Amino acid sequence: MKKTAKKIVKLSWIYESAREEFEVMKKHPDLDPDFFTDEELEHYVGVIIKNHINDWLVIDDRDERTV
Repeated sequence: MKKTAKKIVKLSWIYESAREEFEVMKKHPDLDPDFFTDEELEHYVGVIIKNHINDWLVIDDRDERTV
């Protein structure tokens, strides 16, 4: 079995990237901008992490007081 090294990824970077994607999607005329809530952002980040479970080692670098 071939082992590959996982990329270390900061959780703050994942959230920042997801927020940027949400901002772009909010502007799409066929999408409801009210869909892109903090709750949906949390769900989306979870999906991203699950999709990369074998590729990434996610480090939570966020200050919980500011999230």
